[in-house]
Amino acid sequence: MANSSDADFLRLKQQTSHYFASICQEGVAPDLGQEDDSDEENKKIRKHITSLRLPRRGWFRGLQRQLGRLRQLRYGGRPNSIGHGFNRDDAKAARRRLQARAAPHDLRLERTLGWGGIGIATLFSRRILGKTRRDYFVAKCNIADDEDDELREEKARQQKYKGALHIVQTRDFPPVPPGGNARKRVVPKPPRPSLDGVMFLEYLPRGSLHKLICAARDNNSPFPNRVVWSIFECLIKACVAMEYPPSSDGTLQCKRDAAGNIAVPVSERIPPDLQTRYDQAVNDGTWKDEGETPGGEGLVHFDIDPQNCLLGSLGVGPSHDRHTSFPVVKIGDFGNAANITKAFLDSRELMWEYRKLAKFNFFTPEQFTQEWDWVTDCPNTLNDPKARVAGKYSWKINLFQCALTMICVITFCMPEVPHRPDQMYINDPKDGTRKKVWSFGTYVLDPRHQRVDYELRELVAQCLCEEPAHRPHLKELLQKVTGYLTNKQWGPQDNDVAVRKWVYKNAHSPPLTQPIRPFDRD
Repeated sequence: MANSSDADFLRLKQQTSHYFASICQEGVAPDLGQEDDSDEENKKIRKHITSLRLPRRGWFRGLQRQLGRLRQLRYGGRPNSIGHGFNRDDAKAARRRLQARAAPHDLRLERTLGWGGIGIATLFSRRILGKTRRDYFVAKCNIADDEDDELREEKARQQKYKGALHIVQTRDFPPVPPGGNARKRVVPKPPRPSLDGVMFLEYLPRGSLHKLICAARDNNSPFPNRVVWSIFECLIKACVAMEYPPSSDGTLQCKRDAAGNIAVPVSERIPPDLQTRYDQAVNDGTWKDEGETPGGEGLVHFDIDPQNCLLGSLGVGPSHDRHTSFPVVKIGDFGNAANITKAFLDSRELMWEYRKLAKFNFFTPEQFTQEWDWVTDCPNTLNDPKARVAGKYSWKINLFQCALTMICVITFCMPEVPHRPDQMYINDPKDGTRKKVWSFGTYVLDPRHQRVDYELRELVAQCLCEEPAHRPHLKELLQKVTGYLTNKQWGPQDNDVAVRKWVYKNAHSPPLTQPIRPFDRD
């Protein structure tokens, strides 16, 4: 909606304000009204939306404690569900097209992994030269028969995280099988169908964190403390990776095999030259958030939830970050991600449009805060200099959504909607003073969740603070979690044997060869 008229922009603001007012007050996504004057209900909704006067006069007075019962739904969903019903036929047609294009490249369709409103993910394999086993990988493409700019940008964006242990890895095409010899592989003979509109990714057979939560729920098998800490550590390191890609850290080098494939990924870290980057960022004016991530990438994922957190393998990673008891957790699906540049922050249309870019239970205060109703164009411009929360798009959105994901792990419930604020005490990340602040996660401190370590629940609640400035710094947060995992004397329920039994029961790796699903039958 670039260069939209003032009337179009006002309509965008009114619709977005109505949308979040309904969510925050009633906990439901509203009907925005269709352009159909023959329907009285549509006319009433549209009349209400167009009557909203924005920006409001005065100023936002802040949050208030809300009374009433906690609105949390038991974590639901079918772990093996692969897609929506409304576009099943379109997804099946896309699978057929992809299968036909891939066959001349000696790629065999194994099964469809899932589809959404825009894209479809399928599992393919190819024979490893000179060996009997096959190499498996994921192919992702649009359901519509095209390669739009968004998929091309997603491919380029995710390439930046090559070698990052806690980010789902892309594969080159044609994929060089692990242990294969690139010089000996057969060169495809033209003409063959182009696969430019396809994104290739590593295959993680254990599936998503969503699937694991469903399995643990159905097995009445709560997460061991050690596993909860491990998942949280993985998510924090994924936040570090998104802000500081290993590819931009010249001192981090991945170990590669003879074919050039990454053999040992790197464990993400905050670069040691942080102070130098900080000074440089202050001098050149690129400093985004005081005391936070100078010189960082500024990437916001906008779609972190249990379905986009995938379980990798056991025993992967460098020696100091080897996942021996619980599989590594990786964040994937960067289709909604955006680099928060100055041009982005100066675009009033992008700032308002990205408010609605998240799954229903995983919106962040930067998106849903009522403070937006007092914003004229863009927060923190000359017209709106005092926004505390609205539009503060940064890596702290990633951290907030990771904490909401941890809520699902700890409570076996979805994050509550509407998000209900309450107050808690924290040590202010800026100056270390003790301060009472608003958080949307204090309910996780309730004694009914006491089977999970209080220290972890307190960190999760702080990551869910309303103001981004009150959420922990990445460096201190990672030090606390890693230090706890390293120094904790685990009891019998969290020792190596107990954790491995729990993983085998709830997160086993399924066989690569499975019966053909009805969806994949022509």
